[in-house]
Amino acid sequence: MLLSAKRLSIAKDYTGKVVNLIFNNNNGTQFDASKDLKIESDIYLSITSSSFEVIGKPVDYDGHVVYVEDLTSWGVTNLYGWFGSGSVTAAWPGIPVSGETTIKGYNYKYFEIPKDLNDKEINAIFNASSSQAPDFYMVLNKDWYVSVTDTKVTEIDPDDRKGLTDEFSVDATRAKYFRQNAKDLIIGKEKDYRINR
Repeated sequence: MLLSAKRLSIAKDYTGKVVNLIFNNNNGTQFDASKDLKIESDIYLSITSSSFEVIGKPVDYDGHVVYVEDLTSWGVTNLYGWFGSGSVTAAWPGIPVSGETTIKGYNYKYFEIPKDLNDKEINAIFNASSSQAPDFYMVLNKDWYVSVTDTKVTEIDPDDRKGLTDEFSVDATRAKYFRQNAKDLIIGKEKDYRINR
């Protein structure tokens, strides 16, 4: 529940520039909020007296948006797209993450796809420059929701997440793929689980 909101404007001249933010109450209290923050779009923050959290932003965009549930060990930071014999998106590593948001209790990174790519076919490569997931074919004629692991990209339905299940064996290296709310996870003991997400 949002109790109060304030809008702070940054001059357009700062678009694309890296800034450091300091929040203060004009009464002697302040803290350094963010260093090396690149201003590329609107930023939504939840601020307390001593900390802040990026809470994502409502997406209102003319192009399509690709939402990524990032389950990789290396962290998705870019989306590169190719088709046929060339690049469809910007050159490698591609489009940087536009932001993060929570939809129906699930955290997503999202990519705002330029409007000029609407209806294009692409082989999407979700990557962190030196690490990447396998290619995933998509047509940019809708918003996409995908789950990305180190070895697989799967389209998901954000309105029907409760019906999805994963079956795999748990050990210390695989435990990170379980959601924090998996109540009966026993780390360190090999056991088979079926968890509804």
